[in-house]
Amino acid sequence: MDDDRFVILTEYFRSDHPGRRKEIIKSVEVNARIPQTKRVVLFIDPEIEFPKELKRVLSKENFNKIEVHELTPGGRSTYSDLLSYANEHLVGENCALCNNDISFDETLDLLKDTEGFDLEGHFVCLTRWDLMYDNSLRFKQPARIRKNSQDAWVFKPLLPTKMIERGGFYMGRPGCDGMISYLATISGLKVFNPSETVRAKHLHLSRRRTYSRKHRMGGDGIYMCTFPTDEIKFDPDKLMYKFGSPTTGLEKLYGQDATDKAMADEEEMEQHWDYALDKCRRLT
Repeated sequence: MDDDRFVILTEYFRSDHPGRRKEIIKSVEVNARIPQTKRVVLFIDPEIEFPKELKRVLSKENFNKIEVHELTPGGRSTYSDLLSYANEHLVGENCALCNNDISFDETLDLLKDTEGFDLEGHFVCLTRWDLMYDNSLRFKQPARIRKNSQDAWVFKPLLPTKMIERGGFYMGRPGCDGMISYLATISGLKVFNPSETVRAKHLHLSRRRTYSRKHRMGGDGIYMCTFPTDEIKFDPDKLMYKFGSPTTGLEKLYGQDATDKAMADEEEMEQHWDYALDKCRRLT
């Protein structure tokens, strides 16, 4: 019987804040421990020490799930790096790409076990569930700021080459989620957000961050909003695309109209996209 468990892809960095460092290591530990995963691939700068704590807290079987993929010394991984790795090494595998403070649970299996759903050809975006001090979970749906944001993405390679060619921006930056959803949409993938059912658990009680508002990338025209749902299926009506119009100002389109407009205006938005990537690389 084929092993259809998930491969987790994430970037590890050693935070200078002890509490934050523990949160990141704990998230990697959970992903290696749960039965839904068969591998956890850590993209690591070779100049950073591997977290030895993981060998102490994990069984030999679960520790052996962890695989280190070294980056260029002093570098950071981009979406292109992680998605390219998946296309080269994980064709036909169930993959979950996530920020390094995200872990999963048994609900991840819904993306491979739900009758009538095939992950291939889809790009699943997951809004996070915040882990609280009492270990309860709170779904992240603030009134305004970062509403419908995503911290994890699930897919089955091969991915379209456009995802690799144009994905040269960092995870974990404000706006990166809207950009990767937009990129998946114009690449022809079916994008949806079943995070009311599939939980991406976010551990960030330390509140330590290494970015500020100046790091925000992208904007209207190169974002695709994916509204959360409790259904494991693509529903174009859960998409929203905002763009600027010289005659009417900011406009919003929903459903298939949102996808059609984003794809039709792709060439027009290339300069906006290139500027966002350049800003990302300058503000490391």
